[in-house]
Amino acid sequence: MDHHEYTDAVRLTATALSHARAGSWRQTGADVQAMHDRYGGDGIQVLLYGLADAILVPQGGSGMPGELVMPVWVDTTGAIGNADDVRPPVRWAGRFIAARAVGDEAACAALVNSCASDGEYCQNVCAMLEVAATTLNIVVGSCR
Repeated sequence: MDHHEYTDAVRLTATALSHARAGSWRQTGADVQAMHDRYGGDGIQVLLYGLADAILVPQGGSGMPGELVMPVWVDTTGAIGNADDVRPPVRWAGRFIAARAVGDEAACAALVNSCASDGEYCQNVCAMLEVAATTLNIVVGSCR
């Protein structure tokens, strides 16, 4: 992927995340499909890393080897859970984010390669969008 393609893939990632944050899931799906149609797996990889970084940077985690920023989830009752308490695609997303937080490229690649089917991979990509959108909505909301 050349610089222009990478820049466009980052733009598509930001657009998909913006639509996800607004709850426009049909448009988010179209954004991800456009990414895949233009750039295939390389584009989806840019999406996954970009989403993880979008979560980690506000928490001070990205680019700081050795610092683990563990994603947590708050359910509708306000209870805080961790990766073991959520459905498998969200668990996968949490593990990807945790691996990215500590700069473990081998673990990130292993997680991508662990998907047994295109359907499972798609669910995991959707979970990354859901986690990123939810996290950023919480972060932005707490800054107001």
